[in-house]
Parts: sequence; structure tokens; C-alpha cells
Amino acid sequence: MEITAKSTFASKLIVTIFAVSLLLLFLFPIYWIVVISLRFNVDIFTFPPNIIFTPTFDAYRNVMARSDFVGAFFNSLIVAVSTTLLCLIVGLTAGYSVVTFDFRGKRLLQILIVMLRMAPAISMVIPLYMIFASLRLVNTRASVIMSLVAFLLPFTVWLLLGYLRDVPKDLIHSALIDGCGYLGILAKIVVPLTTPGIAAVGILVFILSWNEFLISSVMVSAANQTLPVLIRAFLSEATTIWNEVAAVGVIISIPTVLVTLFCQKYIVGGLTMGAIKG
Repeated sequence: MEITAKSTFASKLIVTIFAVSLLLLFLFPIYWIVVISLRFNVDIFTFPPNIIFTPTFDAYRNVMARSDFVGAFFNSLIVAVSTTLLCLIVGLTAGYSVVTFDFRGKRLLQILIVMLRMAPAISMVIPLYMIFASLRLVNTRASVIMSLVAFLLPFTVWLLLGYLRDVPKDLIHSALIDGCGYLGILAKIVVPLTTPGIAAVGILVFILSWNEFLISSVMVSAANQTLPVLIRAFLSEATTIWNEVAAVGVIISIPTVLVTLFCQKYIVGGLTMGAIKG
């Protein structure tokens, strides 16, 4: 009995040490970028690094004093929110149609959705750029939003399918018998039952569109650039202002962290939906 207790304690200790080590491994880059943003640029590469130092917010003040920072922030916000809403609206109706209706090529359509998600973004950028150039939409937020929707919509539909399949068919059939239409069923039954899953998918889409660099850097110029693209302004062949680069990185991370914390209960509910079958 004593040997069993000791082995149980040892196994728990090993698991705890491993979990803490893994947590520190993931948290260290966040800690380091915050530390760099609070140092003077000349002190960043000192070796050995000073663990105790006097923090300075000069990098944050310099970044926020830039004339293009506020514009880039609002561009990122508009692009991320618009992309998320469009992906959820179109993805929810598309996923609901796939789950509810039987039609020829249904299985093939689901395979195509997965294949489109696997395609790299770089393979879509040039064709989309040519399309928007012919429509005279290059260097507009609309071109970035529609490009992101085209890239993230298969991802949205595929994730939502897992949640929509968990909606009891009996509820849908009962609603149809009572005279409710398919759109009414979607609004009154499907959406309330899958709200945690929809919120979890929405947060993932928001984070991906907020952090997108490639599409934004190709589609728009400096006037309509987003925050990830703005980081390039701090990089040059002559010098790189690393503390300001780190400050921009911290600022970019704040909205996604706030959204994740605010919607934490929905994320947990979305991740556990369908895990328990009654």
C-alpha cells in the first residue's frame, strides 16, 4: 500500500513538473517580448542580460505617436471584425444547408471544403489580386476583407459542421411540422443551441484575420495597412528599432487576449460541445 502511494505521488510529481516546464516554455517568448519593449534599444543585446532593470515606456510612446499607428489599428479592427462576421454568417448558412439537406455531390462538397482549407494563402493571393485589380478594388479594405473571407471561409464551414451535426434532428422535424421555415429553425433553434461553438469559431477567425500579414501586405499600400504590416516600418537595412518592434507586437496581442478572456466561457463550451453523448 505504501509503495503504491509513493509511486502515485512520484507519477503526479513528474506530470506536474512536465506541465510546469511546458507552460514556462510557452510563456517565455511572451515574457521576453514584453521585457524587450520595456528596455532601451541599446540595452537589448547586452550579455549577460540584466534581469533587474529600470523599465521605460519610450517605445510605446514612440509607436503611438506615429501618424500611421492609429490608422493601422483601426484598419486591423475593421478588417478583423468584418471578416469574422461575414465568415460566420456565410459559414453558418452553408454548414446548416450541408447538414440539413441531402443533395447530389454533398460528400464531394465537404471534401472540396477541406482541400480549399489546405491550400496555402500564397496560392490565392495573386489570382485575387488580379481580380481586384480589374475591379479597381486594390488598396482598399474591401479587397483585404474579401480575400480573408475567401481564405478563411472553408475553415469556418468545416469547424461549424461539427457543431451543427450535434443539433437533434427531432427538434428540426418538430419545428417543420409546426410550420416553422428553415430560416426560422436556423434563427430560433440552431443558433441558440450552437452559440458556444459559433463563439469559439468566431474567436479563431478573429485571431487569424487580426494577425494576417501576407494578404494585407499585397493588397494595400501604406495608407490602408494593418498593424502586422506596420511592423515592417521599424525594420530596415541600416538599423532596427527592436524595442519599438516588440512594443507593436505587444499592442497587437492585446485585443486577441481581451477577446479570448471575455469569451472564455464560450470557448470552453464550444470545445466540449459534442464530447458527451446522451
